[in-house]
Amino acid sequence: MPDPDTADKSLKSQEISLKALPLFLEKGYAGTSMSAIARVAGITKATLYHHFASKEDLFVAATVADPEGLMDDLRRLSEDRTSDPEARMRAALRICYDMIVESPAGRLTSVIAETAGRIPAVATGFYTRFIVPFEIALNAIHADGVASGQFRPMPQHHVHALVAGPLLEISLGRAMWAATPEIASARAHQTSPDAYIDMLMGTLLATA
Repeated sequence: MPDPDTADKSLKSQEISLKALPLFLEKGYAGTSMSAIARVAGITKATLYHHFASKEDLFVAATVADPEGLMDDLRRLSEDRTSDPEARMRAALRICYDMIVESPAGRLTSVIAETAGRIPAVATGFYTRFIVPFEIALNAIHADGVASGQFRPMPQHHVHALVAGPLLEISLGRAMWAATPEIASARAHQTSPDAYIDMLMGTLLATA
């Protein structure tokens, strides 16, 4: 039976990490202090350090925060061996789009890249807690599609690059063109979820 105290601490830690997200988005990693995070979370700095041993730990928690359970949904799709692989992959690609493009954590892409390049703990934490489960789920669905003859065979790392590459471009593009609505509007039809999914499925499907 789960320890209620552990569960409560986990929920509080997630609450803190979600409150820290806007600060990291606005000020970046270097410009966000633990004191500022404690203030917006309505707790003392000592309590903050009870939940997170360092700012690096808190930043990683913020980047992988998943209040909507999207990673769990992706994992369930990967483990569902009874449903059609094409339908599962389409659903998985929409989840990936929401995680990387639409979610607050997804909008931290540029901050994550800049910070991970300087702080190994951030790179390692993000890799093990986000990239690895992301890759495992997508590769499992792709493998089922290859076995059924629906998807083209390709190396596993190609699947991840195929899925993540356009999403990172879309996410960074949104940030880049945020102050120029005429450019953002011109690119909207190219970067919508449906356009992204159709493009990917055109490459993945064996009969496309």
